[in-house]
Amino acid sequence: MPVRRAARAAPGGQPDGGVSSGVGAGRRGRSRVSELLALEHVSKTYRQRRRVVVTAVDDVSLALGPGEILCLVGESGSGKSTIGRIVTGLTAPTGGEVRHDGRSVSTMTRRELRAHRLGVQLVQQDPFASLNPGLTVAQTLLAPLTRHFGLSRAAARERMAALLADVGLTPPELFGAKYPHELSGGQRQRVAIARSLTVEPRVLVADEAVSMLDVSIRGSVLAKLRALCEERQVAVLFITHDLAVARQFGRGHSIAVMQHGRIVEHRPTSDLVAAPEHEYTRALLAAARHEGLRRRAADRTTPRRRQDEQVDAQIGGGHPAGTGDAGRVQ
Repeated sequence: MPVRRAARAAPGGQPDGGVSSGVGAGRRGRSRVSELLALEHVSKTYRQRRRVVVTAVDDVSLALGPGEILCLVGESGSGKSTIGRIVTGLTAPTGGEVRHDGRSVSTMTRRELRAHRLGVQLVQQDPFASLNPGLTVAQTLLAPLTRHFGLSRAAARERMAALLADVGLTPPELFGAKYPHELSGGQRQRVAIARSLTVEPRVLVADEAVSMLDVSIRGSVLAKLRALCEERQVAVLFITHDLAVARQFGRGHSIAVMQHGRIVEHRPTSDLVAAPEHEYTRALLAAARHEGLRRRAADRTTPRRRQDEQVDAQIGGGHPAGTGDAGRVQ
């Protein structure tokens, strides 16, 4: 059965027919004053050989306010990561408009663009690849603190220690001296989160930020990220292929489901999970439930996973931990 595309919103914000009354739900009733970051009818196309045009993003409108979490869910190739690259400024849209604090990014001065890029930080999928293997944790965190804030060495170290404590890596002296290969996967991702927070961003884009972590430690990393963003009123665009993860991280907020470059359903998390309207959303939800059953049936945790889980459980509680097994700030 062919999948219908989401209807464009008519003036006034209501869909003019289509698959889901939830499309564009995150933008209804919101004034531009309350918008921290907004995408208006954004599209992105790529031209391949033989003049073939591939549409990665097709007429997408989304908005984020301070402290708001929007989970963007879709399978590989749905266009969700392209949205993340557009939001962070790593790629420019072919059409439409991106606004930050009510200002169109396309009309910003060089100085304003620099502030925009610092204010929107990326937490990448692979924490090992995103961290410089030749730098210690301390060197990774101190560089942006001294470069962008002009802090003294002592003040920067004090700030670094506070960031490590915030992400649950204590004592900071122990973790600051370590290299990425000396950390567990969960610890590396916590360092990546701390690095993204060094420049005090207002928006975080987390692109499959826990997909490479063992299931046993995803929950603690997600809980820490969510708590930090709520405390700082940082907006989060959380990109994932896993609707179960989106349900966990986006509780009390909203989920947008993306297919073939378009938003097919956008509703509050509880409503979307309880009664999905679009057939693609229902398929993703069924897949998430099946995967959950499979994991429980195959609950044969290896010793290595147990060690990683124990280490992350300790640091998640703020207690001193052992060594464990071996974004972008510009």
